[in-house]
Amino acid sequence: KTDGACPQEYSITRTWTARDDCGNSSQASQTIEVFDDTAPVLTACPDNIAVCVGAPVSFNPPTATDNCDGDVPVTCTRSDGQGLGAPYPVGTTTITCVATDDCGNSDDCSFTVTVYQTPTCSINDGPGFASPRCAGSLDPIIGLFCGPDGMASYSWSASCGTISGSSTEQCLNWIPPAVGGSCTFTLTIVDGNGCTNTCIREISIPNPTPCFLTPPASLPTCGTTGNLYCGPSGFAGYSWSISSPGNDWIITGSSTSQCVTFTAGLTGPATLVLTATNESGCNSTCDVQIDCTPAGEGCTPGFWKNALNLWDQSSDAASQCIASAVASLGAPYSGNGTTNSLFRNIFGLTSTEMFEAGLSPSLTLKGAINLGGGGFKKLARHATAGLLSSCAVGYSISTAQILTQVHNAIINLEPEPLATQLDQFNNLDCPLSSSEIHVLGAVETDEGLANPLPTEFTLRGSYPNPFNASTQINFALPQAGTVRLVIYNILGQPVRTLLDSDQPAGERSVLWNGTDNSGSSVSSGVYFYKIMFNGQVKVGRMNLLK
Repeated sequence: KTDGACPQEYSITRTWTARDDCGNSSQASQTIEVFDDTAPVLTACPDNIAVCVGAPVSFNPPTATDNCDGDVPVTCTRSDGQGLGAPYPVGTTTITCVATDDCGNSDDCSFTVTVYQTPTCSINDGPGFASPRCAGSLDPIIGLFCGPDGMASYSWSASCGTISGSSTEQCLNWIPPAVGGSCTFTLTIVDGNGCTNTCIREISIPNPTPCFLTPPASLPTCGTTGNLYCGPSGFAGYSWSISSPGNDWIITGSSTSQCVTFTAGLTGPATLVLTATNESGCNSTCDVQIDCTPAGEGCTPGFWKNALNLWDQSSDAASQCIASAVASLGAPYSGNGTTNSLFRNIFGLTSTEMFEAGLSPSLTLKGAINLGGGGFKKLARHATAGLLSSCAVGYSISTAQILTQVHNAIINLEPEPLATQLDQFNNLDCPLSSSEIHVLGAVETDEGLANPLPTEFTLRGSYPNPFNASTQINFALPQAGTVRLVIYNILGQPVRTLLDSDQPAGERSVLWNGTDNSGSSVSSGVYFYKIMFNGQVKVGRMNLLK
């Protein structure tokens, strides 16, 4: 036996001898050579590997079997020349494993290790980032922030406020917290390779600046224009609105300045509302209730002809009120309540009907208020004053009733008794200026005639209401008798006894100057007055504003 080039290879020579009986022999040689030319076989070669930066790379090397060599070593090498345990760079590295037997026969296999870069995480301004981010807002900011494009998944969290809707969309919708401060947003992304990254962003959430409105030092006159009210200074923006029972309080100037100009309605109160915006764009809302003082103390023709500024323009509240009543009646009534409106248009009369009543067809409301004399001139004078008064203060009959009653009186050529009744209303129904408490007797008319007696006990209310210095409580007695009139506070406690004595029949009025039985001023608030007469009780309510 002769060894070969490797342990598995060798050769054997056999010599064969043939010998006969005579001792003659002959030989022949046989050589047997054993060769190993079969390569080992690798099994379980690893699959390709893909990881993200920083993740460990591990694999089990393949195993080898050989037909001759019982223990064939397997050697794996990297294409970048680094050791198998060294960190793998971003990209693809090929690993080749080779099994070689003792005779130099070999088998190999290879696989790749791909390392993916960590995705770049960024929290970017979204389409809603420019919106005010104000503490206390209940409206979600749509798209406050957005993550990078093309990610397989997104996951948001916030240290304050509330995520509105899904927290796994690319862009975040968010509702600010109730109180401002610092807020941290966290985004975790996963790309298409399964690699993840996390980033944070911190922003400051501002608080709205509180706004406060205080009642004006003096109340505007009902129906007047050009009234000014100013809000607090220091805000970046202002937005005013106003509301009132009759919707006749109107902002006439800019509604986006610190100070606002408005027209006072015929009655109050009205609520002035301000939305104030600070430098961070955060809004706060405040309001103030404003009442008005009735248009003058006294509503006679003499008052109205000296207060033309209250009704000389179509924008004046009294003029608008008359125009509204005229419009509600329709033809033949037309026009508005300005000083130069034709009397005949307002009261729905023709030129002929005016002539028949001894009135000029070109007579204006201003001209009518200045007429002297009795008859139809008296009616025209007090009709105009009554028309304006019905729009400015509490009045016995409505604006529309005055229009229709005067219309009928003129076309029927009957100025009385309507002229005298309007005369009485113009004196009785208007607030008085005295702060003393006294009882008014029957009101005398232009003609010196007394009021007709009421037919029933009636509480006609208090004017003005709300009031400041004083208010007039009006009532009617069908016959003479004892009257008790008591003022009560909101708790039902008696504050002032105004009357407790016999009173004559007729239209009666009592003034209260806002003092109690000791003469001390009472505080602002709601008060009730109860009047008792002949076993009957009536109650009214009034507001005292100081």
